[in-house]
Amino acid sequence: MKRGTKPHHVRPHKTNPEHRAIISNLIKDYLEKGIIRPCKSATWTAPVVLRKKKDGSYRLCVNYKELNKSIIRNNYPLPKIRDMLYNLRNKRVFSKIDLAFATEDGVFEWNFSPMGFSNSGQDFQAEMEDILSNCKQFTQIFQDDICIMSNNEEEHYSHVREVLIRLKEAQIIPNLDKCEWFKNSIKFCGFIISKNRILPDKERVKAITEIKPPNTVHQMQKFLGMVNYFNSFIHNYSIITAPLYDTIKNSKQNRKISWSESLLKAFNSIKNQLAHITGLNMPDYNNTFHIFTDASDTGMGCCLGQFHNSIFYPIAFAGTKYSCSQKNYSTQITKHGHKMQEINQLSSIDGLIKFMNTM
Repeated sequence: MKRGTKPHHVRPHKTNPEHRAIISNLIKDYLEKGIIRPCKSATWTAPVVLRKKKDGSYRLCVNYKELNKSIIRNNYPLPKIRDMLYNLRNKRVFSKIDLAFATEDGVFEWNFSPMGFSNSGQDFQAEMEDILSNCKQFTQIFQDDICIMSNNEEEHYSHVREVLIRLKEAQIIPNLDKCEWFKNSIKFCGFIISKNRILPDKERVKAITEIKPPNTVHQMQKFLGMVNYFNSFIHNYSIITAPLYDTIKNSKQNRKISWSESLLKAFNSIKNQLAHITGLNMPDYNNTFHIFTDASDTGMGCCLGQFHNSIFYPIAFAGTKYSCSQKNYSTQITKHGHKMQEINQLSSIDGLIKFMNTM
C-alpha cells in the first residue's frame, strides 16, 4: 500500500430486484463453498457489479478502482502472447484447462485473490507457474488458462495426467464446462491454434466486424484496441488505420468524431481485412526467413515469412506510420528523385527491428 493512503468506503450500488436476488444467491453460494466470509470490521469497502457470461449466467465482480489507485503494483512479468503461441509449434494434440476459484446483503471479504484487484493477475501467474514448474516443457500458462501440448495422444495422456495431479495437490479445481481435451486445434488467448498454424478467434472477429462507426474518441479507442490485438495478421495495418488513429490524437474522450468519406473507408477497410484473414504460419527455425517490405506516403509495412515447397507462407505482418520527421524526409527524397529506393531501405530496417525477436 502506498504511504499516506487513507481507507476509502464506497456504498453499494443500487440494483433492481432481479439483480439483487442474483447477487444474494451468488453470495450464498460463495459462502457455502468457502470462497468468501463475512467481514465484521472493514477498513475498505468496494461495490459489486454483475457481469453476464456467454452462457447467460452471471459473474459477481467487485469494482476495486479506488483501492487499485493506492496499491503498489506487482511487476511480475506476464508472458507475451506471441511467444506462447510460437512455443506450440510442431505440436499435434492440445488440451485446455480453465480454472475456477460490499453488497446490500452485508460486507464480505475473499478467502482467495479476487478478479479486479490490480495485482491479482501477476500474483496468480506467479503462483500457477510455481505449481506447474515441473510441467514447463509441455504447458503454456496465461493466468487461469493452461494449454497442454503434445506430439501424440499417448504422450498427451501422460501430460494431462501430470497437470491434473499438480492441480489437485494445490487444491485448484478446473472449470470443466470450459475445458477442452485431446483436440487437434484449440482456442487459446483469443486465437485458434493447430499444428504450426494460427488463426484469430472467429467470435472475436465477428464481434469486431459488427461494430458500427464509433461516435466518440473513447469508442474509437476501444475499437482500435480490439483490432490492434490482431494487427500481425493484417497487411499494411499501420497505413490503413492511420486516419483512425489521427482522430484520437490529443482529443478528449467524449469528443464527437466527424466522419469523412476517407475516414469511413479506412474503418470499413480494416474490418474487411480482418474478416478475410486466412491465418499465419508458426516460424520454422530450421528454415530461412524472408522479409518483404512495402511503403506509401503515410507509412511503411513489412511481412515476415518462409518458403515451403516453393510456396511463401506469412508468419507475421508489421508496419509503422511515418513520424513528422519521416514525412519530411520522404518529401525531401521525392525532390531528389530517389524516394522509393530510400523509403524501401527504411522499411527494411523497420522490418528487421520489428521481427528481430521472432527470427
